Amino acid sequence: MSKVKVKYRLPGAPPFLLLFTATAFIALTLSACTDELPTVTVASLQSEQDADQESWGVVLNISENGLPRLHLTASHVLKYERPDSTFMLLQSTETDSVRVVVHIFSTDGDSSAVVVADRIYYYEKEGRFVAQGEVVVTSSQDLRIESEHLVWTEEDRKIRTAGFATIIWPNRTMAGYGLEANEDLSEASLARFTGNFFPEDK
Repeated sequence: MSKVKVKYRLPGAPPFLLLFTATAFIALTLSACTDELPTVTVASLQSEQDADQESWGVVLNISENGLPRLHLTASHVLKYERPDSTFMLLQSTETDSVRVVVHIFSTDGDSSAVVVADRIYYYEKEGRFVAQGEVVVTSSQDLRIESEHLVWTEEDRKIRTAGFATIIWPNRTMAGYGLEANEDLSEASLARFTGNFFPEDK
């Protein structure tokens, strides 16, 4: 059973009155027509968009069978609890450009890969991480993957993306779509190639 340790601070979210004014006006007009509809306010509409928890300078550790599974650091974390899903958005703050860094460990507790991205969504129930924005994954075997969007799932320990990705080995580079790789990057493949070249061809 994995153990997750995270600390949060309650958000102090700024108002977005202009964004919701038109929607609130329509909803209030409809509610005036019948007593059965609940009262809708700008505050209630805004609360649906706001995070339930907010933290800064977060370190997230996940362990499995007493061994480290994941170590993540992020400047800013927003947690959303919705009826159908609970997820976290990990990102830099508005005043810094520090990127989100994730260290992934193997079943033996050894370092497996490092993921760096502008932001990462973590879906707790699904055990799924979605990395976005200049994503770079590196392994201890000098292999690197670059993409704008990658998905990593804890259950099958796979990294995937349907979008464009580049796989860089010490002696060659491949680019294309439909990436699938083991989390330690020991195996990586593309469903559709758009480029395959060696260093001397660059």
